[in-house]
Amino acid sequence: MFVFRILVFSICALFLNSVQAQYRDAGFEVGILGGVAYDNSTDVDDAQPGLQGRLLIAGPLLPFAQWEIGGGYTELRSRDAHSVLTPADMILKLSPGGLPGFIPYIFGGGGILYYRYDKFPGNTAPGTDRNGWVPYVPVGAGAQLRVSPGTQLEVRGSYNQMFSPDVSPASTRADDDSYFGVLAGLRFRAGGGNPDIDGDGLPNRLEKSIGTDPRNADSDADSLSDDKEYNTYKTNPLNRDTDDDGLGDGAEAQVHGTDALKPDTDGDGLSDFEELVQYKTSPTKTDSDDDGLSDGREISESKTDPKKPDSDGDGLSDGDEVNKYKTDPKKMDTDGGTVADGLEVERRSNPLDASDDVKKVAEDSDRDGLTDADEINKYHTNPKKMDTDGGTIADGLEVERGTNPLDPKDDLPPTPAPQIMVFELDKPVVLPGIQFEFNKAIIKPESESILIQAYNSLNEHQEIEVEISGHADAIGSDEYNRVLSARRAESVRQWMINKGIAATRLTSIGYGESRPVASNDTEEGRALNRRIEFKRTK
Repeated sequence: MFVFRILVFSICALFLNSVQAQYRDAGFEVGILGGVAYDNSTDVDDAQPGLQGRLLIAGPLLPFAQWEIGGGYTELRSRDAHSVLTPADMILKLSPGGLPGFIPYIFGGGGILYYRYDKFPGNTAPGTDRNGWVPYVPVGAGAQLRVSPGTQLEVRGSYNQMFSPDVSPASTRADDDSYFGVLAGLRFRAGGGNPDIDGDGLPNRLEKSIGTDPRNADSDADSLSDDKEYNTYKTNPLNRDTDDDGLGDGAEAQVHGTDALKPDTDGDGLSDFEELVQYKTSPTKTDSDDDGLSDGREISESKTDPKKPDSDGDGLSDGDEVNKYKTDPKKMDTDGGTVADGLEVERRSNPLDASDDVKKVAEDSDRDGLTDADEINKYHTNPKKMDTDGGTIADGLEVERGTNPLDPKDDLPPTPAPQIMVFELDKPVVLPGIQFEFNKAIIKPESESILIQAYNSLNEHQEIEVEISGHADAIGSDEYNRVLSARRAESVRQWMINKGIAATRLTSIGYGESRPVASNDTEEGRALNRRIEFKRTK
């Protein structure tokens, strides 16, 4: 009882602070609910749950209010007693607002019920009416969740106060009887209102007013539903690239984590597309290599590598060279005095003054800070190669630091080679791990790693053309599965196009459930049948 009251009071408070138009577009509805009832009469200690059912019709009254007329069947049970109620009532439902497709509400109303005793204890007071009509008041709270266009799942709880002490045969006191009820079931649109045909969360009337297609959940095919673009990301649902940075809104919001409203998310002077496709830097991090220079400044001013903190391998970060020491971040030995800039800083000599370096004689042919004699006799390095082990750090600086000039592993870590997929002509390749939102063609972020591998292969081999095919399990109709698999294949195609793969190299098709690779009788088999395949056609 306490928890129930808290729920009702909380929803009331929410209603007072946030009234939104929840029922304006609902139209007329019919519903069927089932659940349990529990006798709440004050002196019934052995009450047991009884069955409860309700049929209803409902319609909009105000943008935040709906009327409902219903009736049904209710049982009140205890160890020694059983009564059957046939209630009929009219209630008013008020919604405080919610998310698209989700309507929480409170309700109250009034009605009349007919009761009769099927079983009663021996201590029932003489003269007690064993059947009759009594008025009652139901109040409560609940929620509706859209499960498909035109269909909602509903759950509600109620407290029902009856104005008679005779309804519960187990009660021996003169207090009016009452009971709790919990119901769950389905509601169906019966006409009128403003439905949402494509199930994207935007009613048809709103879609027509903003120009989107009410029969297509993703009007611009950018892998974001029109509802998410309009309500969540504030992007243009009619423009697949709202900020014109070369990346689709869906890819920015769900794959890369960039701002689909800003062409340069991190404000480093490079567009998100340039960072991802051209320079391979992070579009959400101003300084990808943490060297003290923004990515844009490295590209446009210092001409250094925005992915390497020390472009010339002299032991000083590019940022320190430009901002602190005023040395050339592209030249290991700025003053040409035979000692690398990093080694000069460690020795506290001036990297801009060649006169304080070691003597310019043939004893240091490669200008790595080690004499030729020491390289040959002491360190066994190549006196004509500044970085003998090719690990990006000069031999002299490695000796100064105490690392091995013959072991590249203790230098800067090499950039890993990108992972790629191998596509052979007319041999389908399944992309494992591609995930979509339930019953939608919206790619989940966890799919990025496998998509990147496919992208790397297509980007490296420009001659390849592929067919992207979508497949489904046998749950649902053939036509529904074919359309959904086609939309999902097209979402993957658009993802590749957003990354820079030419649209002419990609085709998409949905085969639905027509080409299973496993049995649809098990969950494991159905999971294998839900897949995306790449087949090389050229």
